[in-house]
Amino acid sequence: MRNLNDTLNEITKAFKQLNEYLFGNALPEPVLVIQSRKAGARNAMGWFTLGKNWTDRETGKSYHEITVCSETLNKPMVTVLEVLVHEMVHLENKIKGIVDCSAGQYHNKKFKEAAERALLICKASRKYGYGLTEPSERLLKLFDVLSIDESAFNLASTDNSVEERKKYIMFTYVCDGCGIKFKTKANLAPNTQCGNCGGLINKYKIEEGETDE
Repeated sequence: MRNLNDTLNEITKAFKQLNEYLFGNALPEPVLVIQSRKAGARNAMGWFTLGKNWTDRETGKSYHEITVCSETLNKPMVTVLEVLVHEMVHLENKIKGIVDCSAGQYHNKKFKEAAERALLICKASRKYGYGLTEPSERLLKLFDVLSIDESAFNLASTDNSVEERKKYIMFTYVCDGCGIKFKTKANLAPNTQCGNCGGLINKYKIEEGETDE
């Protein structure tokens, strides 16, 4: 039976080869980690730490971290490699002093420029900017010639954790005087008067749903 060390060894080999082919060996080697997604990051595939949060106690040298989420191992190997390249782009920008992402994970045009040089295709979204990436045909061809053992990526993680989504109830009210409508999560008391005309506020509609927020 394969173990996670086999997978991590192949990801390490992939990093070194991709560093050579895509980044001219300019990237310092980070600590590579496989671990489960952080709480509240249900869709995360991996991440890069801006700070050097690993230190060799013997040499005193510090390292950045690139994490591949264990849940990502459920995807094909090319997806794992694409996530690795994505995080390597963040590492490249960091060592160049380029800010390519906000704290809210909005990836800006600086990220897009570097990602496209690394043969990634960026898709724009309102929430993540240019953070949604996929491998180009050229990158897929590069993956094909990497000297890594694809069988090491057959170990998949079963994610049994189910994050409880927050339930909400949204009320729509209408004033019987001026006709104004508004939505609120507040359950207003009967005979509440409209601040606009003094008319009575009546419950118009109730909506229920779930949110990840």
